[in-house]
This record gives sequence, C-alpha cells and structure tokens, in this order.
Amino acid sequence: MSAYSDLYRRIQSAEALPAFSPETLAEHFGLPQDCFAASQDDPDLVLCTRRHADRSAEGYLLKGTFFFRRTRRIVRAYPKILYGRQRQPGMPFAVQAEVELLSCLASGGILFEEKLDGVNIRVYAREGSIRFATRQRHDGSNPLGLQPWGEIARRVLQARYPGALALAHEGCVPVFELLSPEFAGAIRYSEEDAVLIDVIRSDHRFADRAEKEELAARHGLRAARVVSRVDGAQPAHEFHKALRGLEHYAHELGIEGMVAKASRALADGGRGDQVFLKVKTEELRRLHRSVNLPDRILRATIGKVADGLGTPDLADVAAVVDLVAEDLEEDAETRVGPELRERIDHLYRAWLDRD
Repeated sequence: MSAYSDLYRRIQSAEALPAFSPETLAEHFGLPQDCFAASQDDPDLVLCTRRHADRSAEGYLLKGTFFFRRTRRIVRAYPKILYGRQRQPGMPFAVQAEVELLSCLASGGILFEEKLDGVNIRVYAREGSIRFATRQRHDGSNPLGLQPWGEIARRVLQARYPGALALAHEGCVPVFELLSPEFAGAIRYSEEDAVLIDVIRSDHRFADRAEKEELAARHGLRAARVVSRVDGAQPAHEFHKALRGLEHYAHELGIEGMVAKASRALADGGRGDQVFLKVKTEELRRLHRSVNLPDRILRATIGKVADGLGTPDLADVAAVVDLVAEDLEEDAETRVGPELRERIDHLYRAWLDRD
C-alpha cells in the first residue's frame, strides 16, 4: 500500500468525523495531538502544523492540511518532497517514497517535470471567495507581515491566468510555483509568473499528468514542462544511474532540478495517488551542504519556515533555528553543524529586529 494513496483515503474518511479538533484529528491520523492546532486568527480553522519527531510518512504528507470546522472543507497539503534512499538513506520516508515510485515503472512509467525555485501556492475556494495558501499558511498571511504571497499570487493569476480561479471554484485546488524577481532563491527569475505544478482534485487525490494537462489547456494555465521520462521495470541500481544522469541533464538545461512523478492507480487497484521524488543538480546540493551557504539562501529558508508560524512560536529563537536547520538538512546530505546554526541564529535575530 502506498503512503500517498493511504493518506488521501484517510483524508476522505476524515470528512465523516463528528468534529474537527486537534484531539479527533490526531486520533484519526495516528499522530500526536501537538501536530494539530487551532488557528490563532481564524477560529473556524484547524491546521496540521508540524511533522512528528519520527519523520513518519503521515507527517510529511499531512503537514499544512487545513480543516475548516463549519463547512467541513478539507484543503490537502502539498507534500514535502524528498530525494530517495540514495541521497537520504537515513530518512525512512525518503526510502519509502523511492520504493513506491519504482513500483510504478512497469505499470505506467515515471515522468520528470522541471523543478522551479519559487513559492508553493495553493489556490482554493472558501464560501464563494478565492483564497491562497503557502505550504503551511492559509491566505499566505503572517501576523508579523512576511512577504504578501497571497497578494502577489492574486495579482499574477488575475492578470495572466484567470482560469485558475475558475478551477478553484470547481472544487479543485490548483497548486502553483509562484515566481518573482523579488524572491531570493537559488534560481533568479526575470518576471512574475505562476506555473501549474499539480492539481488536487475534489476527492483529495492528485490529478495525474494527462488530467493535469487537460485541466491546464481548458483553463489557459501554464503547466510545468516534462523534461524526461523513465519506463520499464528495472533494479534500483539502474534507476539510481538514471537519476544521476538526470542531475547532469538538469545542470545542462540550467534548471534547479526535476520532480519525479508517477501514478499509483494501477498498483493500488485503480484508486492510487501520485508519488513524488526530487532530483537536484549536484551543484545546488553541494551549495546547500556548504557552511558557506549564501545569506540569501538562508534568509529565504528562514522566511519560508517563519511563514508557517504564529507570533508566539516566532519568539522562540532556538526552536525556529531548529526548524530552519531541519528544512536545510532535508535538502542536503549532511547535518547542519554548529557554525552554520550560529549563522542562522544571527540572521533570524536580525530578521526579528527589522523595521
């Protein structure tokens, strides 16, 4: 059974819970209660706010899911995508995701889409109005005034891709990578844009590539391009060779990397979900491993982590540094050492003291 497929079914069954509360959701999903919290600025909302310390599949896939009490609406999270066992052998879910992906080779193949270095934005309808969310924050808001991701997303989509709003009104949750020259990521972009990377259907399952292309064409959206494909059953070592080749290919294309995606529908009796794995160029992975990681990358990571926290959590400097280090380690192959942690601490304190 796929962790992805199992999760979307459990999200479906959560709709029948008598109430959405941290207690009932924790019991339903088998996670500690502190993984869920009522929103500080929206009493109707309960969020899955953090992964469990054991880094289980449920934590990686559910973190950032929204549960609206009154309307019984659930907005599924976009998963944290890992590298697999070759790059992250000590992370059980990274290994599990690769095993699930390999099982799709014989039944339907694996597509590799371009990986973009922007801000992940979900677009959803709530009681007739369009809302925007980052990986963890509803409406892209933050009480201390981080970048107004929701405002930027609304501006770009209304001007260039109004069909995205219609798709959200149909009950889907289109997921975009929001690009802007203002963002301080590893890859710089010359203009604002929004690229459709996935669509979460109204039944909480990810649309496969064919359905995503059909929805993008119907609504006038720009879908992430497919840059490679692997077909046919093969042993893990041959698959790892293919991944290394794709890392070099991504470098030649001048892109950050690729995201491997495959549908588990055939393997899971027609009701399977999409499986993900990340491929990044060696240059960028080396950059993230380095103690000399540029300040702009650290600030961008601090911003993304802080974007998912409320005011009381932001005041706990040590805890925020831990979260930033964890996020960086998930994009690296070594642990964040004391020297780099000290730099993160310094930059975060400067961020807190900004005007």
